[in-house]
Amino acid sequence: MLSNLKNESGSVIPITVGLIMTLLLTLVGTLDISFLIGQRIKMQNQLDSIVLKSSQLIDFESYLNAGFSSNLELDESAIESYARVASSEGAMARCKQSQIEIEIVKITVTIEAKCEVQLPFQVPNIADFQTVTITSTARLTEIVN
Repeated sequence: MLSNLKNESGSVIPITVGLIMTLLLTLVGTLDISFLIGQRIKMQNQLDSIVLKSSQLIDFESYLNAGFSSNLELDESAIESYARVASSEGAMARCKQSQIEIEIVKITVTIEAKCEVQLPFQVPNIADFQTVTITSTARLTEIVN
């Protein structure tokens, strides 16, 4: 039995190298996931502020005077224009303008964006770009002074 152990000398090195590689891949994967989550949070915060500001562009008085009807004449182009310009800056700059959907129903503004985030490290079998979908909705409420 002792003679068999003598023949297996040097087998520790491949096992150690394998464990180190596994640990490094796990670390890189964890960093990629953390980066992706951080970018999603930044984009969500920016989208929330864009939607809130967009909803403030709706004229509440006109909506009130129209009897809360859906026939309120909104300047939808101004709201969409603001949302598209605002989303082309900061973390939202990763979102393609063609993949940003803006919906205005009565006094509610909803924006959904699909954004591609490039991961900082390349991991085998994982795409370099990940698509993140973020949605935010805001409803204009009467501002009381």
